[in-house]
Amino acid sequence: MTLHMKMILLSLVLLTVGFEVAYGGKLLKNLNKTKGQGGLERINGDKTKWIMRKVRKMSKAFDVLEEQLVSASANIASLVTDTATNNASIASNDVELATLTGNVASNTVDVAINHADIVSNDADIASLVQDTSNYTAYLASQSSAIGTLQIDVNNNEAGIATNLANIASNVVDIDSHDSRINDVQNDMGDVQNDMGDVQNDMGDVQNDIVSLKTNGSGSVWFDAWRTNSIGASNSWTTITYTNVRESSSNSGAMDIGTGVFTASMAGTYQFIISVMKDNDVDAYVKIKMDGSGGFDGNTISGIYQGDGDTPNRATITGTAVITVNPGQKVWVETNERVYSNLDGLIRFTGVLITPE
Repeated sequence: MTLHMKMILLSLVLLTVGFEVAYGGKLLKNLNKTKGQGGLERINGDKTKWIMRKVRKMSKAFDVLEEQLVSASANIASLVTDTATNNASIASNDVELATLTGNVASNTVDVAINHADIVSNDADIASLVQDTSNYTAYLASQSSAIGTLQIDVNNNEAGIATNLANIASNVVDIDSHDSRINDVQNDMGDVQNDMGDVQNDMGDVQNDIVSLKTNGSGSVWFDAWRTNSIGASNSWTTITYTNVRESSSNSGAMDIGTGVFTASMAGTYQFIISVMKDNDVDAYVKIKMDGSGGFDGNTISGIYQGDGDTPNRATITGTAVITVNPGQKVWVETNERVYSNLDGLIRFTGVLITPE
């Protein structure tokens, strides 16, 4: 036991003795009550010893108390440490509390903003409620319309069933028509073949037409004329010409420089001569063809004008129709002067009538 504690115990003993003297043994009497019978006589016989025993017991009790105090001191030290730790935590918590206070202030602003938003949303919700009411009424009207459409759908389904039946019937008709189309296509093939034959025939006809144009009746012709007079002085002279028109397929057959027509095709030709005799002469004009065997060897037509009208000019005309072979020549001769001017009063024409 430490000196400090012993001093405390000694002070307690002295206090006890002083209290006993002061209170005339009442304290011991009270103690005697707690010790039972004979307790007082033991104390009275040897008060000092009894007190010392009590002191020793109290000393032991104080030793126990000291141990408890040591333990309590250790606990108090631990508590002090914990208190320091807690103080640090409290300081940290104060910082966090300050931060939270700032957050609370910020959140208060946010709450105010959110409150304004809530007020605005309340208005929007009221508008949406009205819209919902309107849409509900609209949906009710649409439901009625859907009911009507359902009736139409049912009617259309019946119509579709009818149409399907008609389609099935039409398929049968189509098959029948396909067969008929095949027949028609076959007929068209025959017609196309016939058209091919017709086209071939048309080609032949066109060739014949071309042949007729170049070799048929009228395919050879000429018209020659003279624009000035020619004098024969009572000797037979071949009439020449200043101009000629003729078929393109036989161009050049009539030579106006010699006055001779040369046949390029065999056939029956018609030749016509027309002249005007001059004043004071009797005109005699002949159409001649080489190898013709005419009455003077080559003459095939003769025209004479001697009707007593000698002093005057007069037109004389003659014609001949005769078969001509290719290469044979035809021309006109006169034995007197014949007259002409720009009107072409001297004219010799010929045409193929029938080709051979």
